[in-house]
Amino acid sequence: MKLGWCGPIENATIIAKAGLDFIEVPLAPFGLEDQTSLAAAKRAIAACQLPTSAFNIFLPRDMRVVGPDIDIRRVKSYLGRAAELLAYAQSKIVVFGSGRSRNVPDGFDREKAEAQFIDSLLLSADVLKGSDTTLVIEPLNRKESNIVNSVREGVRFAKAVNHPEIRVLADIYHMDEENEPLSGSRHQRRMAVAYSSRRHRSLQSRNREL
Repeated sequence: MKLGWCGPIENATIIAKAGLDFIEVPLAPFGLEDQTSLAAAKRAIAACQLPTSAFNIFLPRDMRVVGPDIDIRRVKSYLGRAAELLAYAQSKIVVFGSGRSRNVPDGFDREKAEAQFIDSLLLSADVLKGSDTTLVIEPLNRKESNIVNSVREGVRFAKAVNHPEIRVLADIYHMDEENEPLSGSRHQRRMAVAYSSRRHRSLQSRNREL
């Protein structure tokens, strides 16, 4: 098992000196709205002193994938560049938390919201298909999101998508906030391929250690 730390790519030197194996980098701050930002992101990855085996903050805060304000062309364009960067970085895991992007607006139809969230997962699975990167749905506590608040719920969405590129993150911080037991069904444990204690991350990808 390899251990890493979540933080800005600028902190890679400090993290390396601490003896950790990799850095988990925020994805959205790279921008990735055009080829210029993608090129700059690749340069930052190339200069990084640690393997960039994982990424978090999957979507920009102003990019909605649930609700009435989805800009599908922007979402697809961003996802394509994100997949290219993840492949370049040889990333094994990308964490889909992004509570603001996926939150269900007040008064919005819940069934439709869940269908939209599944659509975003399907789009993500499509751009990651054939790569070595797994997208893990991050269940967030109710203070941060109003959809996918438990590993069980995350597994339900992953099963609905039914793609090997989509799995679930079991984050001990959020599980504790929601009083969710660490024990779960065999299927839940198989689907939860990344484990976290907030900032400190240990990873497994598709049932194999990184």
